[in-house]
Order: sequence, then structure tokens, then C-alpha cells
Amino acid sequence: MHQLSSSRDVSFRDLPCDVRGSGSEQFRFSSCASTWRECQPGDLFIAITRADSDGHDDVDEARRRGAVAVLAERYLPTDLPVFLTEDTREAYGHICHALAGHPTREMHGIGIAGTSGKTSTARHLNAILRAAGRLSVSATDERWFDPQPMESRPVTTAPRIVAGLSDAAACGYQHAVLELHSPHLARRVWSGTELDTLVLTNATADFRGLHNSADNHRRAVLRSLGLLKPHGMVIVNADDAALRSWLETCEMPAISYGLKHDATIEGEILEETPYDQLLIVHAGCESAPIRLARPGRHNASNALAAIATGLSLGIDLATMARALELSSPAERVLEPLQLDPDYPRVFVDRGTLPDRLRTTLSTIRRTTTGKLWVVYETPADLAKDHRPAVGTLLERYASHAALCVHASIGHRALNTLHDLLDGYEDSGRDCVAVRLEQAIDWVCQRVAPGDALVVVGETPHAGQLVQEALAARHADFEAAGNLAAVLPFAPTNASVEAPPKILKFEDFRRSA
Repeated sequence: MHQLSSSRDVSFRDLPCDVRGSGSEQFRFSSCASTWRECQPGDLFIAITRADSDGHDDVDEARRRGAVAVLAERYLPTDLPVFLTEDTREAYGHICHALAGHPTREMHGIGIAGTSGKTSTARHLNAILRAAGRLSVSATDERWFDPQPMESRPVTTAPRIVAGLSDAAACGYQHAVLELHSPHLARRVWSGTELDTLVLTNATADFRGLHNSADNHRRAVLRSLGLLKPHGMVIVNADDAALRSWLETCEMPAISYGLKHDATIEGEILEETPYDQLLIVHAGCESAPIRLARPGRHNASNALAAIATGLSLGIDLATMARALELSSPAERVLEPLQLDPDYPRVFVDRGTLPDRLRTTLSTIRRTTTGKLWVVYETPADLAKDHRPAVGTLLERYASHAALCVHASIGHRALNTLHDLLDGYEDSGRDCVAVRLEQAIDWVCQRVAPGDALVVVGETPHAGQLVQEALAARHADFEAAGNLAAVLPFAPTNASVEAPPKILKFEDFRRSA
């Protein structure tokens, strides 16, 4: 697929980055490609160094496919004109936007960056914009420049970003809400995008190990500041220590929000139930109570981020309060399952990283009178150094937990589970299983009415597995006699078929 072409000619003089080379000021082009396989006659070939390849080694292939010039980071032995720039990844983004006519200059661009909370904040913000009668388009983990939800986010590249923004601008959208992942920011994928507003949700540890250190992760998040237009506004979470420290030296226009620290927009949780919470928002001389559809400080913080952004756009607080009461966070964010009243309360949550897990478990712990049962499905991208922290949190907050691994981990399951148990003081307390189905079955055979069960993981159909396991247990008791009519979740007796054997960690050692 040809990456990007345009009816307009672009000059290096149109770019904010410095380009050197003989004839660089006169050279003009109307199409470009960043891989030799996508080169077509007349293209400017942009040599980009990636994790698994170096475009500087592919110049001859690009020339054979019709490239007329090369933009590189070093001189190359070729008969094509070679122009030099410091970072071809940065230049590539700016070139793509220039070829498309800079679509974000025709819309109000809103970027959301941070460790977590980006998708939920984007969902709340879109609800506010709709309530205010403003057309908005999103590029998030749920939607990619399309009103319909998608199963998975496409690979984020500069041409895809530009294509989506160009279509949105042509359709008359006023706002673009963009979720900025830190790895994409580090790879300069969003370069050339111009934002009017930037929301910084948090900048905690690099739990996925994508940046090798917490400092690198924070630098990647703060790289989003370079996308702001000269008059751009920053919305900052004052409850995040790193961002609060940065805010003290910030010289650009900024609005802060927070639940625990002094901020421009402040929130206070007045009431919290297992299913919702009452938040009062203070904005200057105005205050408004808002009933949010999910509990948890992280959900309240995301709502405050959307409110602060809405106020910067001139939307009144009453309109935003109505919109947020009808809105909900991203899917599988403390999402309750609609079950029979005799069943335990069940929630599914995709927040597998330690900061989100702590918030989720503490929220349910505060709002339940019974035991807290947790099924934790370890994600493949949880960094090894942070796995023991998950074990510590599970032992601290959960009455009992069942640990398993995501299907993609495969043969590394034993080592991964061992890392989790390193965070326990009593490593024999909880159940260890390989498959999610086994972990869910183990918990569902033991959970009782009045208890709460939280399934934390990335498997989309985890909620369905819980419903099936609880229904099967209910059917077993009904088959056993009238006991089920009084206490459907009584302890299993001898007349009921025993649950499947769940392997403990010692079994892994014996079978290894």
C-alpha cells in the first residue's frame, strides 16, 4: 500500500525541523514512503531506524522502486539526492501532515496522555462534547476515527493518523479527541499533530517495561507537550506527584484538577456504593453534584479531567454534569455483571497494572461487607520487576485470590506465576492455575452471597465465564435437593460432584 501522496507539492522549508543538503531549499515532492516495499515512482524515501530494521540499509531497494530522493540521518552511498535531518521519525510525521494540508489546524485537537485513564477520560469528554452540541471524533483504544467500536486498535502510524484526521476535517468535525500512548510518543508517531488542549492524567511507573525506566516513561509522556500549538492549554492531574512537581515550573497556560491536592478544579467523593458514587465538583464559584456510574477514585479523577477540559472549551458545568451522569467509563472498568440477587456481586476490570489494581481492590474492599475474591489474569506485558508488587496487593486486599496467566504467555506461565508469588508473605494462601477457566471455577465454588468477586484481566469474555460457572454451581445445588431454595451457595456437600482439581504452585514444581 502506498503510504501517502497528495495533489500539493511540499518543500522542506514548510517543515519545522531542520533539513540540510545540496538543493534542499528548492526540492519539492508530493508523495513519500518510509519503507522500501511501499515506494512508488516519484516518492521521497524517508530512512527510519526501527527496532527490527534500519531504513538506511534499504536505499538501493527504494531507488529501484522509483524513489527520487532520500531523507536520512547520515550520508549514504547512493546516486540519489540525500538530505539530512536529525530525526527522520520526527520529520516523517511533519511531512505526512504537510502533504495532507495540516488537518488539525481545521479542528480543535485534544490529546490525552498518561499511564492510565486515557480511554475513560476520552469517553467522558466525548459525552460532554455531544451534550454541548459539538461534533467530535475519537482515536482511542475503543474507536479509531469511527463512531462504531472496534475489536482492536489498528497499528498507529503517521499516515493512518493523517488519513483519519483528514476525513474528520472534511466531514466537518469540530473536535478530535486523541489517545496518546507513551510508546507512540517515544517513536514520534504523533509528530506533526497540532493540539489545542493536552490532558495529562498521570505519569507513574513504567509497569509494562516499554521504556526501561520510570524516567524514560515520564519523558515519553511529557513529549506530548511538543504537540501543543503556541496558544495551547494543558490540563494536569494535581494528585500525581510527578505531574504536580512539573506543574510548579510550567510556564504555559494550565488548569489543574484533583481529589486530594489543591487544584483549579477540585472534586470530593461524598458517597460511594459498589455500583456508583456521588462526586461534588468545585470550579471557581460554581459547584455541582454528579452521580457517576462507577465507583473508585480513578473514575472520579477521569471525570474531573473531562470537566476541566470542558471548562477550558467554555462548556457550562451544569451541561457537563448531565452528560457525565449518562456516561460511563471504558468497557471492563469496574464493570458490574447483571446477575440474580442471590448471586455474589461480580465485577470485571481490565486494569491489570499495579496502580490500577490497587485502586480497584481498595474500592471494592471499602464497599463490601463480605469477603473479597479476586481472579487475577497476569498480562503478557507486565514487566517482571513489577509482578511481585501485584502479589503483595492481592495478599493485602483480597480475602482469597486465584492467579492465572493470559493465554499468550504459554510456556512462560511457571516463571510468571513464580514472580507473582514472590510478593506474598504466605505463598500457599491462594490458588494458582494456568488457565483463566480453572481460576474462575475455583473461586465460583467457594464464593458466597454477600461476597464480592472481581475478575481482573484482559480476556474480553471473562464475565461470560463467571456467569457460566455460577450458573453451573447453582444447577448442581438444585440437582442435590431443596437446600438450594434456601441457600443456593451453601458449601458443596458429598452428593454434589466435586469441583475440578486446581493445581497449586507445588504441583508445578513437581511436574517441572
